[in-house]
Amino acid sequence: MMTDSADRQRFPRSERVLYSAAFAGGPMEVLEFILPLYSGAILGASPAEIGALVAVCAVAALVTRPLCGILVDRANKIAVAAAGALLHAGSLIGFAWVGGLAPAFAMAALSGIGGSFFWVGVRSWVGAESDPDGRGFGRLLSFEGTGALIAYVLCFVALEDLGYPAVFALGAASGVVAAVLLGFTVRAAAGKSLPGDRSGEDRPGTKGLLPFLVVCGVTAALEAGMSLLLILHLQTEHQYGPYEIASVLAPGFIAFIVVPNFAHHVLARLGKRTAVVLALLASALVTGALATEPEPWVLGLVWILAAAALGIALPAEQSAVADRAGGRIGQRISYYETAQLAGVAAGTAGVGALYQSAGIAITAAAAAVGLALTAAVVPRAWRALTTEAASPARGADAPVLDREHSRRRRRDWYWHSGVFVAGHGVLWLLGASSLAAELGAPLDGPEWLTTAGRIWVIVYLVDAAGALFFTLFPRTAKNSENSETAPDNSG
Repeated sequence: MMTDSADRQRFPRSERVLYSAAFAGGPMEVLEFILPLYSGAILGASPAEIGALVAVCAVAALVTRPLCGILVDRANKIAVAAAGALLHAGSLIGFAWVGGLAPAFAMAALSGIGGSFFWVGVRSWVGAESDPDGRGFGRLLSFEGTGALIAYVLCFVALEDLGYPAVFALGAASGVVAAVLLGFTVRAAAGKSLPGDRSGEDRPGTKGLLPFLVVCGVTAALEAGMSLLLILHLQTEHQYGPYEIASVLAPGFIAFIVVPNFAHHVLARLGKRTAVVLALLASALVTGALATEPEPWVLGLVWILAAAALGIALPAEQSAVADRAGGRIGQRISYYETAQLAGVAAGTAGVGALYQSAGIAITAAAAAVGLALTAAVVPRAWRALTTEAASPARGADAPVLDREHSRRRRRDWYWHSGVFVAGHGVLWLLGASSLAAELGAPLDGPEWLTTAGRIWVIVYLVDAAGALFFTLFPRTAKNSENSETAPDNSG
């Protein structure tokens, strides 16, 4: 992300914004998970009241998103985000110390409003400050995922030992830390002209944005529905509890954290539009594999690949929305966020109903077809969004490909393959090879060793996918990446 001379400190402005996203975003994610549990176990709410409570939070977020976009374009983006972090922290304090169902509805609405202020402010700032390659949005997504993962771990630990008030109090403290980080950022930037501020640029209208927002909303619906489908299937068909479900899905969440940090390499090589299309097609392919009703370890692998594809598509979508927005970047980001929220709500409701009536095979097939159709309409929606053709530059300024890195990855994978085969041969002799068990061999070894072998299979497959990816799409050489002339990667 872009910085000026004042930022060359131990903790520059861009880092403070990213860390604030981790500190505030984690509690926001956790609240979505524990709010239904809290309202049923502590407040004694009925299922209908629980649904209404969650709906109030979502409706408050949806209604205030466009208003936040207008406010962000007229005020300091970071100050708006800091206010949102404080509002959400206040809602968590209310959940911790105020009993009763009526106050809970007020706190739920306050939580939705705080989330709107925070995310529209932060994403608008990143869009205004970030380079066109989407690197800023990729880093932001990675920090979001890291914060959510840490928050979930702390939630499970604190909930079991200390109860709901402690979880809410920890989340509120984390939100205050985010607000303090953003407050220092506002103070450091006071009286200065932000280098990435696009308010003075010419800006296009937002009419061409609608088709692309539909694509973003449908993508969010299908991706959210897929994660819900995995949880429902593990819970109902395999009788997995929360910790077992978390163990299956955790590698995918880790992929979602790691991949966005490197997404800009893919965007630079392929262009944003092509990257989004390929990511959606890959997600459709792995989602279709769920129609075979596979074993849980295969479900985990599918989720890893789908999360990795999402980690490439989201930064490209967000960067495309922010590109050429000019002084309307807050409004554009608010429209994008609204489309995402609406998609998540529709996707989870639709997948839940379809799974209950038709099972995983039909639901997975429908989601795969939906993702493929969405990928097919991306080029047309992209043309409407950008209003002008923009293809990657070629010739003297084209990126230099690092073929040597690809060869090293392949050589490493050859060694890993040899170790993998030998190791699973040993596991087979010990009666603990899950691969041999699939072929009819007895599985009578230590259970922990079998679990370790299954994890090793997933790691090996991810390693193989990485080696194949860098063989097909070599990364750019460092001297090309650091050059001042960058190609237009809008795709």
